[in-house]
Amino acid sequence: MTEEETEVRILPAKPADASALVAFLKQASKESNAVQITNLQQLTAANEMDQLRAISRSNSCEVVVARLGKQVIGVATIMVDADDPTTGELGLLVGKEFWHQGLGTVLLATILDWYSHGSELTSLVLDVFADNERAIDLYHRYGFVENGISNYSTEKGSPRQLVHMVYMKKSN
Repeated sequence: MTEEETEVRILPAKPADASALVAFLKQASKESNAVQITNLQQLTAANEMDQLRAISRSNSCEVVVARLGKQVIGVATIMVDADDPTTGELGLLVGKEFWHQGLGTVLLATILDWYSHGSELTSLVLDVFADNERAIDLYHRYGFVENGISNYSTEKGSPRQLVHMVYMKKSN
């Protein structure tokens, strides 16, 4: 095995990553009840490739993938809020096989570095399920603060609570 096949690499996503990224998102959505991706079942590699091309030209959106060989094993995203072009929404997802090994921490640190040095955004928001205590603790450690709680109904109709968090960009 080469080093590339055994070493986890954290890289900005490229259009060529689209197929592996879609496969990862669909698999991860089966592994965790914390994954809420709109229209995931309709997502195709071709659609994702177009999205990644557009994101690569943006200073308001970013996608970072964790790769082990050709396999995507984690992803961090910042997407501009449609209602507020100065705010980005953070998403973070790690494949179940790699939970509790520090991968989420590395992905979060990487995407926050892009946010601080490469983005035009002035604030970040995220929603996390209230029962995901490990994720909430991670976000707190990186400077996110809670900004409210709301109720959420899952696709199966089960009620859950969402914690809204915000991170403000520091002045340079």
